[in-house]
Formats: sequence, structure tokens, C-alpha cells
Amino acid sequence: MRVLVAPGPFGRLGAGEAASAIANAWREASPHVEVVTAPQADGGIGTAQVLGSAQHAQPIVVDAEAAAVAAFLSADRSRAWIDSAEAEAAGGEDSAPLGAAVASLLADGVRTLVIGLGGVRSLDGGRGFVRALAGSADADGVRRARELLADTTVTAVANTDRQLLGFHGACYPAIAELGLDKTDAQAAEQAMGEWLDVVRAAIPARRDLLQGRPIRPEKERGAGAAGGLGFLLFALGAQLVAGPTYVAGQTGLAEKITHCDLVVTATQVFDWRVLEHSVLAEVTSAAATAATPAVVLADEVHVGRREQMSLGVQGAYSVNKSGWMRPVPVSAAELAESLPGLARRVAGTWTPPPRTDVP
Repeated sequence: MRVLVAPGPFGRLGAGEAASAIANAWREASPHVEVVTAPQADGGIGTAQVLGSAQHAQPIVVDAEAAAVAAFLSADRSRAWIDSAEAEAAGGEDSAPLGAAVASLLADGVRTLVIGLGGVRSLDGGRGFVRALAGSADADGVRRARELLADTTVTAVANTDRQLLGFHGACYPAIAELGLDKTDAQAAEQAMGEWLDVVRAAIPARRDLLQGRPIRPEKERGAGAAGGLGFLLFALGAQLVAGPTYVAGQTGLAEKITHCDLVVTATQVFDWRVLEHSVLAEVTSAAATAATPAVVLADEVHVGRREQMSLGVQGAYSVNKSGWMRPVPVSAAELAESLPGLARRVAGTWTPPPRTDVP
């Protein structure tokens, strides 16, 4: 029997760490079972590591002016993978460190670039990116940025399907997610609209080849990712893709599932927010397509059996009692300790050792 372990990040544990913890514990509980791993990501932090590792890329540190940004580089040095959240954490409060890192990678000969868009706190719409890459955050800077990227294939991996503006855009959800008050969110929305006008003036709208209609970057699914950076990259010519689906394709998830008898995925909190556009939804959908059982490991489970079945989930197991919420955030150390214990318990249910007392 073969078990495929395909989690996304588990709270503060990266996808690779979570996959290793589950796989090692499963092997301990069921040594007669072959366990293989396929870490996944949704476009958020850790996406570059998952994609780069799948392509046997080497970790590097990119000199981004005053910041040092972690990334991954292919053996032939022509392809790179980088997370916008890593750049933000390394150098500031906007997308400028990412722009500086991209400029450095282009100067080193990178011509295929994959950028993970999730996990950032800035709402600058990519202004800082343009300023750092092209010298100024105005229409001329936008045009220069487009010229600098003209010979580079850029893929922007979005962790959300939000558009740029509106109540379901980049700014208003930040009231709950980033702790902005309503006044700040409204000011950010207004600034985003002004930036949209700058980009529109700099770059003529592309047209749909079938219908001849203008393509509006701000309306694209994922345009609101990374505080509007998804919109800017798409306007500059990048391909804007849904994170979970793109990563699954790059890591060969569907093919790996066809060679397995059970799929195990994991998420820290299994609630309504992961019912779509998530690693969990992508993995369980692929498992259902292949008619392979899938189970979910979580720290908390808040989804009922009916919703689980609609995703193709045969079982969901939690560290906490189902429906309970932790009163305080869980540390990475706590998760690293509790996840293997849960995996061993579930392994005993789904892959018990062969019985010797039965002929």
C-alpha cells in the first residue's frame, strides 16, 4: 500500500516540514506502508520553496539593495522562484524590496520568474515594485518596468481570487485581516484607484483575441493578491494564476495520486475558508477525480460531515476536539509536537498492521 502525504503549510510549519513530520510519524505507526510526500502551496509564503524544490533548484540569497531576500535558482541560472512575503519581511513595508530583488535577478540573467503573491501586509498596488525596478512610481516608471520585463516570462501565483477594487478587493478585507480601521481602508482604496489610473495611462489595454473586448487587469481573478501587486504584474505582462492549481500542476500532484491508495493532506484550521481556493480543496478534488480516498489532519476542525463529503474527504481528524477553538495562537514548536502524534493515531485507523491471527 502507498500513502501520499500532500499538505500545505500547517500554521507556522512550512509545507515541507509538515509533510516530513506526517510522513515520518506514519512510517513509525505503519512500517509496512510506503509513504511518499508532495508538499503543496497556495501562492502564499513557502510557495517558492515548494516550487523550487520540485525543480531541484538551489536556495540563494538575492541582494536587493539594503535587503537580502531568499529565493531559489535553477541549475542553469535562467529560472528563479521568489515569494513577495519573503521580500517584504526582509526589507520594508511595501513591494520595493521585491522590485529590487527582481532587478537583481534580471541583471544576473534570469529569464523565467515565478513570484508567490500571498502573505504580504502592504497595500501599495505594486508602486514600490515599479519604483525599485524602474526608478520612479509614475507612468514613465510603469512603461520602463514593462520594457525591462519584456523578455522575461513572469508567472504571478495568487493565493486569492480577489479583484483589485471593491468590498471584495485588496483593501476592504484588510480591515479584518490586517487590522486596518475603516478610514485607513477607505484611504487605501482611494489611493489604489489613483494608481490604477496611472497604470492605465501608461499601458494600453490588451484586447481579448476572441471577442475583441479590452482586458481590464483590475478585474482579473487574483488582481487583489499581495495588496494589488497581482494587478500590477498582470498589467506588465505576467501570467496571473491560481496558486493551488498551479502548484499542483508543477509538482505533478494528479499523477502521483494515481499511483497511491490513500491521500493525506493537512491544514491548521479546517473551516469554511478552505472549502475553495486552497491546498486542501485542490488536493481533495484531485483525489476524488482519481477515486482515491483522502483524509485531512488539522489542529482544529470546524467543518461538518456534509461539507467534508462535498469535498471528497473521507475523514477529518483534529488535535483539538472537533469544533473547539484555541484561545491563543499556537507556536510552531507546539504544532511540530502535536502533528506527528495525530498522524500516528490516524495511521493506526487507515493503515493498521496486518493481522497475524487471521489466515
